[in-house]
Amino acid sequence: MRRRAVIVVVLITVAGIALWLFPRPPHGVTDPTALLPSDTVALLQWRDLAATTRRLHASPLGRYLTTINWQEQLDDQGADLATTIDHFLQGLEQVVTSPLLPELFGQDSALALLSPSAADRQLAASARLEKNLLLLTRPRTRAALLQSLAPLLAHDLEVSEEHSDGVTLRRYSRQGETLCHTAVVDGWLLLSRHPDTLLRCSRRPAADHSLSSRNDFQTGMPALGEGWNMRGHADIPRLWQDVLNNAAPLPLRHLSLASFRQPGHRRLLLRLERDIPEGTRTGPGSPWERPATDNRTLTRVPGELLAYAWCSWLSPALWEMWFTSSAGEAFTQLIDDRNRTPAVRTAPPWSRILGEQVALLVTDLPVSAVLPVPQMGFLVEVRDRRGLEQRLAPILRDVPVQRENIAGVEVQVFHLAGGLVQPAYALHDNFLLLADSRGQMEEILNHTQTSPLADQPDFRAVLPAGEKSGSLALFLRLNSLHASLQRLLPQVSAILALQEDPAARRWARRINTVIVPLLNTLTPYRAQGLRGHGENGFFTLETSLLIDE
Repeated sequence: MRRRAVIVVVLITVAGIALWLFPRPPHGVTDPTALLPSDTVALLQWRDLAATTRRLHASPLGRYLTTINWQEQLDDQGADLATTIDHFLQGLEQVVTSPLLPELFGQDSALALLSPSAADRQLAASARLEKNLLLLTRPRTRAALLQSLAPLLAHDLEVSEEHSDGVTLRRYSRQGETLCHTAVVDGWLLLSRHPDTLLRCSRRPAADHSLSSRNDFQTGMPALGEGWNMRGHADIPRLWQDVLNNAAPLPLRHLSLASFRQPGHRRLLLRLERDIPEGTRTGPGSPWERPATDNRTLTRVPGELLAYAWCSWLSPALWEMWFTSSAGEAFTQLIDDRNRTPAVRTAPPWSRILGEQVALLVTDLPVSAVLPVPQMGFLVEVRDRRGLEQRLAPILRDVPVQRENIAGVEVQVFHLAGGLVQPAYALHDNFLLLADSRGQMEEILNHTQTSPLADQPDFRAVLPAGEKSGSLALFLRLNSLHASLQRLLPQVSAILALQEDPAARRWARRINTVIVPLLNTLTPYRAQGLRGHGENGFFTLETSLLIDE
């Protein structure tokens, strides 16, 4: 009987330890914003940061960065920088391979910047930032257990304890130098360089005094959707002031971001809120108020290109603002005053001629023996074709021009520098099309009819909205861009290697031994797209990355 009793006791004890040690359903608060004070300046949250870190470390790019001989590549920067990088990579290797990484960061974690106190204002910006940073993580194993076992794992670390408001603070130091402080609050393990930062979160604030009660946090991050693996929010003016002691250079109030990971696809959302002083309004045609509109350039752009950028921000009001500015007045004076003709005097102003949409396209990056010159084209929407012709006629009067018909479109080809330079333009479907060469114009007009950009699978994968891509769009064909750079960089390296300047020769060596191999690790990245639109003082940017996995 006694033996059975002992066995039962042992089994109960083992079961209790297992329930204590092994992962179990989360307890306590699940949202770190409930633990943070309402005046928190910025917050970043992750889901399973350990998996993300190990995935990046095991990627071709991560593996390649650890093989670079930084001492050799940075010999002109002094030994300290290279040594710092080597030590960082060695420490990162230890962290990534540690079994504690998934235990500590296998669930939810966050990095917060608390508002500095009045006394902190006297500190240097870097010291103020370091003091008020707070790391929060909800471990798979009980946070309290990890806190109690930490001294056994510390080896050469010195550990001391103090108790405040019912919370145990642990101080970790080495040879008298404080490394960090930790505490456990409501199932979360908190870590900071300064104990005061932990004490500010040692007691869960009331619901109406926590970060989760702030209106900008309640609307900013949830507006980006669920299914994220990382998200964040920041008060831009306070962040700029607290870190750099300066006013924010851009009129922004809040920034929210969220990233989403799917097989072969990455997506990042940014939501910017404009800082509008009380009693003022955004100007007419402002990008902050430009909703998604029909992109009328997509069917006029060839599919096989390196880069494409488009926006619909150039409203008549914005054109008027530019042409009445000092730069705009100088432009009109340069163009019109030297060509004063009756046609120019009766022509409408430029702001009434040009439309709201403009696009830039780069079709190739040819490798030249001297300098690589991207082959580019421009599309500018035209509201008044007759007015544009009135303006252009006197400007081009003395320029040798050859009229040609390409793909059913009348094209004007200029012959400059004895015919060595042949830019071209055409007026087609209410757009002014400019090309840097006749061949470029021919490629644009011919390929647009057979395979427009709007029909390309990679384009639709990263910009699924297509013609409704917002008020701003950008598309990069990364695999083609990488291939062009891999052809170009060896020539650049050869030119630099012939220079007498030692710095130029060092860069030639870096191109061959670091940059070109680095490009090889980026070949899985196929395409990237970006779209943006504004509404009610908010501007939302979405960027997508297409990857071969």
